[in-house]
Amino acid sequence: MNGPLAAALFTDDGEWKGAQGSYRGPKQIRESMEKIFAAAAAGIPKGSNFHLLTNVIIDLQGDRATASSKFIFYKMNGAKPEAAVAGGYEVRTTCRHE
Repeated sequence: MNGPLAAALFTDDGEWKGAQGSYRGPKQIRESMEKIFAAAAAGIPKGSNFHLLTNVIIDLQGDRATASSKFIFYKMNGAKPEAAVAGGYEVRTTCRHE
């Protein structure tokens, strides 16, 4: 996860909510993503875990959009993937015309 890049997608009033809390604005979101994902990846060799995204729905209504999806995060136990965390994402956005 690239925390700075992901956080840059949020406006100053953008909010990221999850099991770890709620964060507002790019700076707070970036800091929380870096902390949360660093802790989640601790002890996991690169390439030995993966996410699956399913049920992606994008609803467009004029200049507003909502996207939702489900995810499962897997860790490898030898050659066997084991589900470690599951949840969902929901993103709401409004197009800004500049």
